[in-house]
Amino acid sequence: MEKEEKLAKFCPRCGSQRIKIPITPWKVSSAFFNNYYCEECGFEGYILEADDKTINKFRKKLGEKK
Repeated sequence: MEKEEKLAKFCPRCGSQRIKIPITPWKVSSAFFNNYYCEECGFEGYILEADDKTINKFRKKLGEKK
């Protein structure tokens, strides 16, 4: 039996894994529509999920673009 890899949520803008679901009175519906908030860059919207290796590759590519 193969070991199942765990997926982690991360920001599509900056690659951070500091993702939260904003639960405020005016954004309660956000939790039901999978809108997330990145604490690093302020991105709001859909996020990505991948394994750690893929996330690290993504961050590396982001760093090359700067």
